Amino acid sequence: MVIEITRHGIRGPTSAEFDPYWADKIGILLPEGKKQMYQLGQSVGADYPHLFTEYNSQEVYVRSLNISRTMETAQAHLNGIFPGMNEDLKLPEIHTVDVSDDYLMYSFNKIVCPNAENLKKAQLKTEVYRNFEKKMGSTLKKLFKTTGVELEMHKVSQLQNTLLIDYLVKRDFPKPFKNIKYDSQLWKNLTFLHDFYEFFVDFGSHEQSRLYSFMIFEDILEHFNARINETNTKRKFVYYSGTDTLLMPVLHSLNVSSPECLYSKFFNGSSEEDTCIYPNFGSNIIFELHNDGSEYYVLMKYNDMEVNLGCSDPYCSFEEFQGILLNAIGDMTHEKYSEECQLQKKSKMLESGGLTY
Repeated sequence: MVIEITRHGIRGPTSAEFDPYWADKIGILLPEGKKQMYQLGQSVGADYPHLFTEYNSQEVYVRSLNISRTMETAQAHLNGIFPGMNEDLKLPEIHTVDVSDDYLMYSFNKIVCPNAENLKKAQLKTEVYRNFEKKMGSTLKKLFKTTGVELEMHKVSQLQNTLLIDYLVKRDFPKPFKNIKYDSQLWKNLTFLHDFYEFFVDFGSHEQSRLYSFMIFEDILEHFNARINETNTKRKFVYYSGTDTLLMPVLHSLNVSSPECLYSKFFNGSSEEDTCIYPNFGSNIIFELHNDGSEYYVLMKYNDMEVNLGCSDPYCSFEEFQGILLNAIGDMTHEKYSEECQLQKKSKMLESGGLTY
């Protein structure tokens, strides 16, 4: 059995402030992104030919955040996994719930978890963040000298993302940013600034990563336990199509990637893990469930790299894997989640246990 989590493919910027070209393409999955996810699907399908020889609706469960770029990502990815599916008109159903009630896929957002904004503001007041600002001061000065544009930290993060997308779709950088050279030291600094800022502000604290990974970890364990306990033996593939905000708390909670390792990697030139990478467009996490005839094992992969979660080798027994996930979320329960998010209403999803069956 395989469980996969993906970030959507290359999308338009979330703002056209730095490049007016994108004004009518804000946040949408681009043709390059559809191709990217289709090709990733082909790769996943090739890695597990015994699972994907043909499509069976009872064997596949797909869950997406209810926005166009993640739903279109899921479609493109599935088309790559199951070649010819479009021609046969056998597209898997993509399950969604209203975004405002999606505690599984969108729990970091204030419309789902009202306290998320307070947790974010608290991150901006930490000593770690102040040191980050101080360290990046020379980069902001260099950016101003190169472009004549003075920006605050969060705007620089948005700028880097816009320029990255321009680069990925082979567009020239817009004025006044033409003098920024891709892969220059300034570009590398801007990339680190973006990656650390986005990771740290929303998911940098233990409280944030625990709160926002709770639902997805619970769901993963429910699917694996259903297979192991034979309450659902037919399901072979579970797929979550989300944004980077779905991957980051998972990566941080499992010590696969984090703001801390990104910081150390950039300033010290080293990281203990090769997996210390920001989840860029098209990133994926895979959990494989294996059975050697007497025991179940789990292997985790991040962008096709095997991850050692602290077991004797990358393959953890299911009991070890379950213990690692439960330890990551600590004493979190649905009731405690509601309290920590400061929810004012009862969610049907929370009341039902948040399950995706």
